[in-house]
Amino acid sequence: VMDMLALVVLAVVILFVARSLKVVPQQNAWVIERLGKYHGTLSPGLNILIPFVDRVAYKHSLKEIPLDVPSQVCTTRDNTQLKVIGKMELDRTFEEREISSPAAPKPCNSRSRKRRSMPTPSSRRRTTR
Repeated sequence: VMDMLALVVLAVVILFVARSLKVVPQQNAWVIERLGKYHGTLSPGLNILIPFVDRVAYKHSLKEIPLDVPSQVCTTRDNTQLKVIGKMELDRTFEEREISSPAAPKPCNSRSRKRRSMPTPSSRRRTTR
């Protein structure tokens, strides 16, 4: 009877340890729910959960996925046709950033204008003793 009880206790302990220790692989993030509600995100490495209360709800890969972009024929302002493999618009990003967040740092051009207005070391007045 004692041997059977020890075997059951050992099985329960192994089950609890297996459910509480989670090893998240590199470039992955696992979403944890506690009693069905979002609790947190596990980062890569060894993590400890509360068995039967926490569960892994979603396993997300953080690897970059290359996408093929089909080539397109574009017309420039002077009516020249170009075959473009990809397109990236950065100009609109900076315009929208100023509208959405006025406290965001300004682009490099406005900072460089401020630097030009400062006196250079050669133009400073030298004092002799």
